[in-house]
Amino acid sequence: WMLGTSIGHFFVLLIAGSIMLSLCTLCWSLAGGNGEYSSTLNDSFWISWGLFFDPGTQTGLPPTDPAIIRFVAVLFSVCGFVYNLTLLGTMVEAIRVTLKQFKDMYSRISIREHILILGWGDKTLMLLSEL
Repeated sequence: WMLGTSIGHFFVLLIAGSIMLSLCTLCWSLAGGNGEYSSTLNDSFWISWGLFFDPGTQTGLPPTDPAIIRFVAVLFSVCGFVYNLTLLGTMVEAIRVTLKQFKDMYSRISIREHILILGWGDKTLMLLSEL
């Protein structure tokens, strides 16, 4: 019932982001962590948050980390990148629709006893001088 509205879209994206972040936290914890971020829930959530919302965070991981850690980091970054693009696209679309509504609602001008000349050509100045 809400999926056809902007609020419904944001609600679904919020739920999807929470689920993905929880899965990322679980994956990091199961992967065992690395020297900087352990597999505790706090560290797993923090690195998951960073990788998910800032894909550049993965470049700070040392290349000596195990392959599973690097794979998990790349997977988080890609999922977060796609999620953020979707979220921002939805926000831009909502703003675009709102601005269009404002333009349609408030751009109508009602003026009486005026003449409107549409189009500009070589005879426009002559027409204006006769008016």
